[in-house]
Amino acid sequence: MASSDWTSPSCSMLWWPQLPTVVTILLLMQLRPGSEAQMIDFYLILNKQSSLSGTQACKDRGYDGLAVLSTPEVYSHAVEFTKFVRSTGNGGVNVGLTFRSGDGLPIWADGTSLATDTPRREQEPDAEKTLYARLNNFGKLYGTAEHKERYSLCGNCECLQSPIVQQSLK
Repeated sequence: MASSDWTSPSCSMLWWPQLPTVVTILLLMQLRPGSEAQMIDFYLILNKQSSLSGTQACKDRGYDGLAVLSTPEVYSHAVEFTKFVRSTGNGGVNVGLTFRSGDGLPIWADGTSLATDTPRREQEPDAEKTLYARLNNFGKLYGTAEHKERYSLCGNCECLQSPIVQQSLK
């Protein structure tokens, strides 16, 4: 699957706090072999800090790190989840994307590539330094220097598969 395709990984999103929904989806997964679901868990740290400090603060709270927004469902949920703090003009929210020095290639913290149709502000790569990403006030990804202090969006993501898919993978 191309990295520009929003469908990788091919999971639908669930919101963890809605337990009845989770139970319903898990039951449907039992009835529909081969189905997958993605559970996403966000936490917004409201202490401004750099991207590196934010990553560590997320890990200290039991999260994978800064949020990876690699599917349209997760991206949309993150934009909505952070809407209030982004609208206050604070410069945005740190997320788990970096733009490599030299070529400016965007890479998510889990190693996946950024889809080409992801809403973002185009920037020239900086040969001197790696840029970190934030969701700006308008909900687009934008590169920022590591030392810039912003709120941090932590994230965990787990892809659930129906038992038949799990057995076929063994």
